[in-house]
Amino acid sequence: MYQRADRDDRQRPQALGIESDLESSRGNPAFHGLVGSPDESDHDHDDSTDHVALLYEDRDEQFSAVMPFVRRGLERGERCLYIADENDRADVLSAMREYGIDVDDALESGALSVVTPADTYRRTGEFDRDAMVRFWEESLAEATEEDDFTGIRAAAEMTWALNDGDTDLDHLVEYEAILNSIYEGEPYAVCCQYNRERFPADVIYEVIRTHPLLVHDGVVSENIYYTPPAEFFGPDRPAREVERMTTTLRERTIGNAALEHATERFRKIFEHSQDAIFINDPYADEILEANPAGCEMLGYSREELLELGPSDCHPHEMEAFREFVGTVFEEGAGWTDELSCLPKVGEPIPAELSASKITVDGRPCMLAIARDISERKARERAQRRLYEIAADPERSFNEKLRAIFDLGCDRFDLELGGLARIDPETDRFVVEAVSGDHEHLRPGAEVSLSETYCRVFADETDEAENDAATDTASITDPEATEFEGTTAYEEFGVESYFGTRLSIADDLDRTFFFVSTAPREEPFTEAERTFLDLMGQWVRYELERERYEVTVEETIERLEQSNERLEQFAYAASHDLQEPLRMVSSYLQLIESRYADRLDDDGEEFIDFAVDGAERMREMIDGLLAYSRIETRGEPFEPVDLEAVIDDVLADLRLRIAESNAEVAVGDLPTVAGDRNQLHQLFQNLLTNALEYSGDEPPRVEIAARRDGRQWIVSVSDEGIGIEPGEQERIFEVFERLHSRAEYDGTGIGLALCQRIVERHGGDIWVNSEPGEGSTFSAAFPDPVVRE
Repeated sequence: MYQRADRDDRQRPQALGIESDLESSRGNPAFHGLVGSPDESDHDHDDSTDHVALLYEDRDEQFSAVMPFVRRGLERGERCLYIADENDRADVLSAMREYGIDVDDALESGALSVVTPADTYRRTGEFDRDAMVRFWEESLAEATEEDDFTGIRAAAEMTWALNDGDTDLDHLVEYEAILNSIYEGEPYAVCCQYNRERFPADVIYEVIRTHPLLVHDGVVSENIYYTPPAEFFGPDRPAREVERMTTTLRERTIGNAALEHATERFRKIFEHSQDAIFINDPYADEILEANPAGCEMLGYSREELLELGPSDCHPHEMEAFREFVGTVFEEGAGWTDELSCLPKVGEPIPAELSASKITVDGRPCMLAIARDISERKARERAQRRLYEIAADPERSFNEKLRAIFDLGCDRFDLELGGLARIDPETDRFVVEAVSGDHEHLRPGAEVSLSETYCRVFADETDEAENDAATDTASITDPEATEFEGTTAYEEFGVESYFGTRLSIADDLDRTFFFVSTAPREEPFTEAERTFLDLMGQWVRYELERERYEVTVEETIERLEQSNERLEQFAYAASHDLQEPLRMVSSYLQLIESRYADRLDDDGEEFIDFAVDGAERMREMIDGLLAYSRIETRGEPFEPVDLEAVIDDVLADLRLRIAESNAEVAVGDLPTVAGDRNQLHQLFQNLLTNALEYSGDEPPRVEIAARRDGRQWIVSVSDEGIGIEPGEQERIFEVFERLHSRAEYDGTGIGLALCQRIVERHGGDIWVNSEPGEGSTFSAAFPDPVVRE
């Protein structure tokens, strides 16, 4: 239903702008031109948005332009008046219905009236210019003040002027010119319809000059020939016409020259572009034009291509192509690298397409630029394959190297890949590995470096293609690069070479190379050089890693031998040294028992000192033996419940705990992976120290655990004498003591033994302490639940 607009809308006469009204007509197939924007015009016509002339030749052309104009007015809340003459009222109403106008509702609401010239132009019995001016003014007042419409919109068939013998056509043209000044600033929109087949050419000429906008041949145009009323009726009209005509001619000439220049530039770009360019109508499935690069890419002649359509180029990807076209036509441009083009012969060519929407002969088309990305896709596939080979944990280095040789031969189109040691100082070239059988290039084969193409890495004056940045070199013309007469060329028959030099830390350099007995026509590309360098980096990394592993294995072997010698020494110390000590201790005790009555007090004291010293030495030797056997005589790791371990330790120390009146508090402790006997030794040593260094007060000891990320921290805390900060690292060293034997007994190896046990369990041990404030010894153990 057509509703009358609110009164506030009537205050906006610019809402009747004719540009948007006629723009809406372009949805009709009869309209295929562009609408010029009056706001962007170089002509100062404030009244150029409300008065349009429709020039038509038949009724279809007439109605296809004027009916959308009327429908637009009804939708905007304007009062629409159709003045019928050439067509009767019934035909007009029928045409309105065909164009989607709700005629019955519009007539009933008063929004639409279909009248005759007798009701308008000749309501006084004859055409009167002044009477018509008053008619429009009254109609506007009635529409906007009484009926609440936003303005007036009229579509008038002007053939009545031809049928009325009393009407002077010159007076009609003057009336049309005057209307422009009357409409200025007011909510009018008027479309005057002129049949070009019936009106004389001189009248059409004047009509064109008196209407700011024209609709002709299905095109909506801003009228550059429009003459404002002041000029149309002024005395300087001839002079202004001359100026207008000369200006128009000059502008047209300049515009045509610029257009020709732009066209020529486009033609040169089109003809000489290295990328394929196609102009096609995707909806009609037609290729309208193709440049030479496009013909070469697809293998067709131009005439053959123009017989085809996009569906012939993308037969298996039409859904993706339609989606791409939709994007281009919706957004004006688009890009994709997911489409391929099917050539006349061969496999589909992967292509990168960029396209823009253009208009050709009035129909929407697409300008598409296609670039062959076969090389890029091949490079991407090769790189993915290289990463897959390098990351495969199931393959050995030699297996990976063979796979990379095969990959390089395929990528560079060469026959054989190889790896060799090179030593420029001794002029040696020793083959380490090759990808296939070759009469001369076999693992272990040796030749003078200067007799191979690899000499380019040692010869700075070599004129072969060389890239110092990546240390790669290529030979595609041995004779031109002075390799004629060398062993590699004359005996080995190598015509093409592509290699890179690998600097290996603490070892001879290598050359990683590919060769062929067939000549190569094209030089190696920058992308191929980059890929060779990438493969070479992997080979260098693997060789250095392999050398590092060998070094580590040799170091481990030396350490194992050293540990074995240390254990042998410790065994000798415990067995061979303790026997004399036992003998010394035994004979001293025998002397004491047999000759006690002959010894004075000093003699007995001297014998006690000697026996005590021998006993301490025996304890130190036993401790050293235990320290040396932490790694070699330990049990395999298993889950160990630390609460059970602490219970056993407390049971072993129960008499000492009772004698010292000590209090030992034990919190919740975890299960860790370890050697139960060594963990028992660890916590027995820590707890014994806590009891020993408690000071004058009864010992107070706490054993607790906490999780710290991926590990457990188990702590033994006391309230004893504490440790000076500067001594907290030294206490973990073998035989280091902070107190005299007169103050505290011990061998000085207990904490060193604790540190060795914790390190074997993959953890760390440390102490936090303040003198007089006690000490907390903490040991970190990996959590067996999250251990990798």
